[in-house]
Amino acid sequence: MSDRPPTNDMIYFDYNASAPVASESVDAVYDYLDSGYGNPSSKHGAGELAKRAMQEARVQVASLLNAHPAEIVFTAGGTEGNHAAVLGALAMAPEKNHIVTSTVEHPSLLLLFKHLETRGVRVTYLEVDAAGRLDPSQIEEAICKETALVSLMWANNETGVVFPIAEVARRVKARGVLFHSDAVQAAGKLALDVATAPVDLLTLSGHKLYAPSGVGVLYMRKGLKLPPLMYGHQERGRRGGTGDSRPACWNAFLSRASMARTENVSPTPATSASAISMARPSCRNSIRPACACRKVPRAAPEVRNLPMS
Repeated sequence: MSDRPPTNDMIYFDYNASAPVASESVDAVYDYLDSGYGNPSSKHGAGELAKRAMQEARVQVASLLNAHPAEIVFTAGGTEGNHAAVLGALAMAPEKNHIVTSTVEHPSLLLLFKHLETRGVRVTYLEVDAAGRLDPSQIEEAICKETALVSLMWANNETGVVFPIAEVARRVKARGVLFHSDAVQAAGKLALDVATAPVDLLTLSGHKLYAPSGVGVLYMRKGLKLPPLMYGHQERGRRGGTGDSRPACWNAFLSRASMARTENVSPTPATSASAISMARPSCRNSIRPACACRKVPRAAPEVRNLPMS
């Protein structure tokens, strides 16, 4: 396309918003659009090929989370996964109308919660401190007998602060309440293990991990009978809609995700937000000229010296 950004010359430090689509993902999507157009529910060769691609992708995503493949539900992205988790939890327990969350969640959740408040749902918003950190002790104080769900992000897309999800999950589980975590910003940068962090629901989005937009995942713990957002027999009745073989690209980008790293630039609390996010394609030749800019904050010397191996 003639109006495509000049990626060879552009210094791109906005991986938290969206990562470039990996060449492996492009190839995988093209292959399955070219020959994997069958309906995964069909009992013929083209359908079986598409079904096999989705099964392989499901296994790969499950391995990223230390989950079982049957616990993986493919969605159209993070927003759908977040909405399915929240609305499903409320529908599963109609006698409960309380949600606990934080003030710094992604807009796809905060705007949903604001809407639900107009429908009679009570929402408790936990505050964070000046460094963006959450005190887990607030959770137990906020939970009550009407609480249907606690929903907290794993890592913040603006500040990079990581919430203590494993500890929070254990506290919430001890109170017998469902726990959802939006892990869109954490996947590929932090180790996500649903065995050690016993969340019930977890959201992922492909375009943060070298896949195209429109591909996402909702992890749903085994045994959880969450009413679907969209009805249909697909995804074991948990998400209706003709199966899409594009999740095959999860296979490709997970090899990239395994290489992604998060570096702690400074242990001191942030005094301002500068949304610089990078991955291995952000090579030293890009970092040096970017750090030379006077508008880059004082963390720039530390960023400049990050190991790029």
